[in-house]
Amino acid sequence: MNSLLIPSLPIELQQLRPDGHFGIEPLQAPVEWMRYCEACQEDQRFIADLRCDSGLIARCSKCGDERVVPFSRSEGETGNWEPYT
Repeated sequence: MNSLLIPSLPIELQQLRPDGHFGIEPLQAPVEWMRYCEACQEDQRFIADLRCDSGLIARCSKCGDERVVPFSRSEGETGNWEPYT
């Protein structure tokens, strides 16, 4: 992991974990997918270029709404994204 603080992120997400690792790190290659955006009220392309302990931090390519997308191996309950604010 890089020793990198990202100034635009909330301070809670920039703090060090007790084991000395940062809770957020950049992805080497951004991940993109289509998903319904609640703010735009239509399908949009979401781009994730950061990850945290809870999942990927993705933003809508149209309105910029940011969400934490939990890590999951199944597509069962995918409707509950956490707001990233």
